[in-house]
Amino acid sequence: LDAQGNTVAGVIDDLVERLDLSRLFEGPAFERIAFALAATVLAPLCEEVAFRGHLASALHSRHRPAVAVGSSALLFALLHLDPLRGPSLVLLGALYGWLAWRTGSVWPAVLAHATNNGIASALALLLGDHPDAAEEPTFWMAMSGVAVGAVAVALALAAFRVATPPPPPPAPLPLVDGRA
Repeated sequence: LDAQGNTVAGVIDDLVERLDLSRLFEGPAFERIAFALAATVLAPLCEEVAFRGHLASALHSRHRPAVAVGSSALLFALLHLDPLRGPSLVLLGALYGWLAWRTGSVWPAVLAHATNNGIASALALLLGDHPDAAEEPTFWMAMSGVAVGAVAVALALAAFRVATPPPPPPAPLPLVDGRA
């Protein structure tokens, strides 16, 4: 029990209810579609330019790639102010950061971010008025979603590897005293 007499489960339930993003899709159809478009187009563009463009570039100039990608991913997750989705946001931010670092362009990260948000928005729009949408997902439903997501990420990474040329071999180290 906390100071107000709430149980831990009650506090967690309250937090889940307050941070439920599906409520954004409860308004009139025009508002839901406008929000879905903003979440799919504007948010990825602005966030990726800020985090993988400006911030990551500044971090890459002073730190190793892993530090730059990890730091920008952590700050990306913190910006969302959502402790429930925080761990997944860190992972997504790391994936977007790796894409931007590996390609040297922010656009693959924008596309990946827009795809993620677009799928979530489409599901919210399609299932928002569905009578079974209020039903809590089972463990197996959740694991099916994770499996589908893992397969989608694996396919996207495979396509990325096929589409991008390998990096050039590292240059040999210069001789210090002229001997081999």
